[in-house]
This record gives sequence, structure tokens and C-alpha cells, in this order.
Amino acid sequence: MPQHITHVDPPEFACEEVEAAIREILKANHLLSLATADAEGNPHINEAYYAGDLGGLLIFTPPFTRHAANATARPEVAATVADGSQPWGSDLRGLQVFGVMEALRGPDAAAAYAAFTARFPALAAFTGDYARAEQMLPARFYRIRVSSYKVVDETHFGKQRAVTASLGPPRK
Repeated sequence: MPQHITHVDPPEFACEEVEAAIREILKANHLLSLATADAEGNPHINEAYYAGDLGGLLIFTPPFTRHAANATARPEVAATVADGSQPWGSDLRGLQVFGVMEALRGPDAAAAYAAFTARFPALAAFTGDYARAEQMLPARFYRIRVSSYKVVDETHFGKQRAVTASLGPPRK
């Protein structure tokens, strides 16, 4: 079921307005910085390409990586999405993402492959199809089930302002 923004803070901004800003930032960028912690709470961060939508960001990474192992032991994660080339003094745009990361299997992994190759056609050109990719590559698909965002979009929301947005089922 698709997720939507159901609550924003400060409340002066409409859920639809914040949701549109999040979608624009997600579409404009390709990399996220993923923060995980191991079972003892030791932090780790890595860069990953992502695909997906408002409620679920997909990454493609080998299960033996430190961040995948951390997310298996402790699935709560945070990530940032921003254009690192934004010049000093410009209107900042970026997201902080909070959620739970899970490994995908079966039809969910095949759907993730379709979403990823739609965004990154080079993967499809290299692998041909999902079954072949699964045999060829050590990487697997993971989904970050997003629970909330912190949005910095100074063009839309003003200088030095962040908007917190929580996700839930579709609005009626």
C-alpha cells in the first residue's frame, strides 16, 4: 500500500506540499548516505545508490557488507539524501530519512530489480534480467521502510528551517 505524508511539523505547511518537496529531492539525487549501528551500538556509514519512492527506498548491496550485517542485527537506520555539490550560501535542499531496513526476497526482490533498473538502466544492460543478476552478482536488494523525513528545502520552506514529516496510510 502506498504511503503518504500524514503529519508535518511545523503545521503551517500542507502535507501535499511537503510530500512534493520530498519527491523532488528523491528524484533529483541518486546517492544516499546510510547510517547503521552494530549490535553493540557502534556506528557505521556508507554511500549507496537508491531507487524507490516516498515510503520505501531500495538499495542494492552484498549481504556480507558491514551495513547489511548491521541492519540485520539492528534494523533501525537513518540516511541522508542531498546534492553534495550545493555551493556555500545557496538554498539548501536535502533529506534526513528514518526507518527500518529489511532484506528483500522472491517477488519483492524482483520488483526491486525492476525499480532499480528503471532508474539505473546500466544494471539491466549488464545483467539482462533479475534471475541472471541474482546468479551473477553477490549483491541483494534491501528496502528502507521509511517512517519519517526531516526536510530541508530553503527555497520552499525558508532559510534555516526544517520540516518533519511522518508517513502513514493514504489520506482519504
